[in-house]
Amino acid sequence: MVAATWALSPVQGATTAPVVKVSGHTVVSSSGAPIRIAGVNRSGSEYACAQGWGFFDGPTDDTSIAAMTAWNINAVRVPLNEDCWLGINGVNAAYAGANYQSAIRAYVTRLQAHGLDVVLDLHWGAAGSQLALGQEQAPDADHAPAFWSSVAAAYKGVNGILFDLFNEPHDISWSCWLNGCTTPAGWKATGMQQLVNAVRGAGATQPVIAEGLNWGGDLSGWLANRPTDSQNQLAAGWHIYNFSGCNTTSCWNSAVAPVAQQVPVLATEVGENDCAGGFLNTLLPWADAHSIGYLAWAWDTASCTGGPALISNYNGTPTGFGAAYKSWLASSSTPPPAPASTTPAPTASPTTSPTPTTPPPPTTQPLDPNARFDFEDGTIQGWSVEWGTTLGLSNESGTAASGSHGLAMDISGNGFPAAGVSTGLTGAAPGSVVTYHVYAPGGVAASVQPVVYDTNWNTSVLGTQTLSAGWNTVTFTVPAINGVRIIGLQVDDSSGWAGRLVLDDVTWQGAAAPPVFDFEDGTTQSWTVRWGSTVALSNESGTAFTGTHGLAMDVSGTGFPGIGETAHVAGLTAGSPVHYEVWAPSGVGATVSPVVFDANWNATVLGAQTLVPGWNSVNFNVPAGISSLQVLGLQVNDPNGWTGRLVLDSVFF
Repeated sequence: MVAATWALSPVQGATTAPVVKVSGHTVVSSSGAPIRIAGVNRSGSEYACAQGWGFFDGPTDDTSIAAMTAWNINAVRVPLNEDCWLGINGVNAAYAGANYQSAIRAYVTRLQAHGLDVVLDLHWGAAGSQLALGQEQAPDADHAPAFWSSVAAAYKGVNGILFDLFNEPHDISWSCWLNGCTTPAGWKATGMQQLVNAVRGAGATQPVIAEGLNWGGDLSGWLANRPTDSQNQLAAGWHIYNFSGCNTTSCWNSAVAPVAQQVPVLATEVGENDCAGGFLNTLLPWADAHSIGYLAWAWDTASCTGGPALISNYNGTPTGFGAAYKSWLASSSTPPPAPASTTPAPTASPTTSPTPTTPPPPTTQPLDPNARFDFEDGTIQGWSVEWGTTLGLSNESGTAASGSHGLAMDISGNGFPAAGVSTGLTGAAPGSVVTYHVYAPGGVAASVQPVVYDTNWNTSVLGTQTLSAGWNTVTFTVPAINGVRIIGLQVDDSSGWAGRLVLDDVTWQGAAAPPVFDFEDGTTQSWTVRWGSTVALSNESGTAFTGTHGLAMDVSGTGFPGIGETAHVAGLTAGSPVHYEVWAPSGVGATVSPVVFDANWNATVLGAQTLVPGWNSVNFNVPAGISSLQVLGLQVNDPNGWTGRLVLDSVFF
């Protein structure tokens, strides 16, 4: 971590944009944990400028963004117009070139300040001197490469950005899609390969999205015509509506799922035009089960039959279609993105139906007094299927590593399902050594991978372990993540094997030490305001990471106030690890930066951390050069006038 050393006066912290990148066939965070992209399209910036009356259609201020984030989204797709960006073909100068670029950049900055990733999309373009007033069938060679060279150069090095190369190519061949061609109208189309090259030639390394044919709905030739990307940061774009072709699960299984096994698939437009949610209620669970992210069209106030529009006003009041999407985001904000595997799964070849394996012989073993889960009560002890449809769980008797019961994991065929548990995890923390005992029958043709979720529902799928007949010991160390919300086990079955595994005698060691500050005594435990007038401290009850109390930090507007504690930091020196838990509400508009004071009362303000709704883990090490510590603290960075309550709890060091 890079630290900046300052005098006692506070400094303005920079907002840290969320990081998103491609790893194998998954979109992941900077820590490598899978991310489910779940967002909206914010239409308007593709047409208002070309029509000569503005940059956007509707508000784009912090209040309007807070209405978006209240829906539990984590990304926004911003459609762009190539003529407006490049300032060509007669676009009103007030809304073109540098003015348009500045307006887009300001909006992107505001979105990212609210913790949102941003997809920049070439939505409207036109060849030659024609003004871009609609969608092209393919990106034009006249302007699209220059557009992407310019956009990529402008956003080079900016975290949390994805480039959607062209919106809804249609009525061209796959070879034209890849390498360009001359269209029947006589103008020259450029290919996805040339657009990837333009982005990389500008020095940008962020993920790029190449949408399929037939208005983005056809991925059948995507893998065979996959562009080459020097950064290996390529994703497939997919558009799917109830009125699209290939709008059934059987078609998705045959045409989309194989692509998702090789590269990330992002459904950058999803929707239905019936003002209802029946189609989404089929599509979104299927997408989650296949690690496919999605962004609904669109966050604007057009008709829910014609847009289709998610909202009826910019306060976020949903249409019937929007209500279905909002409800799904709320109900699925608890489960994390559901990775099918950490490595691409091969497309299954036709095989004969697997023969179920014979159940193992009954056994009874001595009870392990250290078992956290032994299933001896005849239940599944809170374990459930986290993702996948080829796994069933039940309590079984007769096969056990401890006692006489275990958790039966019945596998019904090809897939990468996972089971997990979120209760009874006291003491499980980063660094804890967890042990599972897994029984496998003779002829087993599946392997397993431990799974851990952090407090923000990011998922870590750990190393694969091959199973042998009999009892297998699966041991892993909880990685350096933001707390532990769920532990679990993924079953990797790419061959269609069917049979029963048994999980039993789950233990862990290395329980976390009690926090130094937990605020359970009803006081602020000597934490005080160190500078600034826009934060007030009090003990509060009801919002706590551990116990029932926390330190309320009531932020009253623009400023960079700092808080700290000086009485209990003896022993902290350079390199000492420190951990905070910080709760933030929906629509939070501030970031936080750890602060330390040395023996001479010089303050070091460390890197800013973006806050998302819920609990955020803030981890840092005391910087080098500080031999003794006077104060340990936290600065709130609020340049935009946000007001609200943050809660600090569970301070460890």
